[in-house]
Amino acid sequence: AVLEVIDRRVILTDQTGTHLFESQAQGCIFEDFLNQILGKGKCMVTPEESIYVTHVALCAREAADTKRIVKI
Repeated sequence: AVLEVIDRRVILTDQTGTHLFESQAQGCIFEDFLNQILGKGKCMVTPEESIYVTHVALCAREAADTKRIVKI
């Protein structure tokens, strides 16, 4: 699948076709993080999501460096 963000819209292209998602209200990840620490709100991204995204990015780098498919 390919995920693109263009003009605050998310476009996902996969084996079933192209899907358009209107983006949510714009936020600030760092500000949300601080607000959660201060008990004034909730983070946009969970710690688990952050770890998973980092794993995916590292797998993408490995795939590019080795020119092979890396299972996630």
